[in-house]
Amino acid sequence: MNHLGTVTLETERLCLRPFRESDAEGVFRSFVNDADFLYYANKAEMKQQTLAQGGTLHSRE
Repeated sequence: MNHLGTVTLETERLCLRPFRESDAEGVFRSFVNDADFLYYANKAEMKQQTLAQGGTLHSRE
């Protein structure tokens, strides 16, 4: 199978395409203002730091 690169997929209502440098500000603002994204992003970062320092993870849930 040959990889053809990232292709653009379009329908009447949607266009999926590779990110462009000009998308950066909009994507950043969307994520920064999304409480759910920040909650899970911070949680994942904390897990990575804990494991990198030789710690273990304990579930509080």
